[in-house]
Amino acid sequence: MLLVSIKDLRETTELELPVVLTQLGYDEIFWLTDLKIAAGYGTVVLAGLMYWLEKKYKFKDVYLINAALIAVYFLLSALMWFFSNFSYANIKYIGKNKAGDKLTIKGWTDKYEPVYYVKITSEPKQGPPKSADGYLPFEKLFDGMGYINRDALVSLVETELAKLKK
Repeated sequence: MLLVSIKDLRETTELELPVVLTQLGYDEIFWLTDLKIAAGYGTVVLAGLMYWLEKKYKFKDVYLINAALIAVYFLLSALMWFFSNFSYANIKYIGKNKAGDKLTIKGWTDKYEPVYYVKITSEPKQGPPKSADGYLPFEKLFDGMGYINRDALVSLVETELAKLKK
């Protein structure tokens, strides 16, 4: 696959992160993804239920039910918006190792700069959380044809993880 944009480079790198971190002894945790999916499905079910109620019953008969469903729909949508835009924005990976240490990786790019910025937070089972900010230059991760070099990605992630151990 030929990668021609920073968005393609970023998405390919993010797809490789779980593979690389599994290689480094971490297992991915999906609670954030599961929560977003559940909230999304919940909004679809609520919208379908409201549509069905409108078709099946008179508006006056189901007004209070629809009002309650709209309130729940709003809450689910607000929950999805909060998780996507604030404290959990840009989270690309959450995982744990065998020792029980939790690892969170946030990743982002600038629009025109071929660099993948990362913030790695480690929450050891014992002790305070530690964070390290770094960057992964795309020219070190991809060859001239646009194929990812997984060994280079492993090396760069190991370097960033080593910063947390200091």
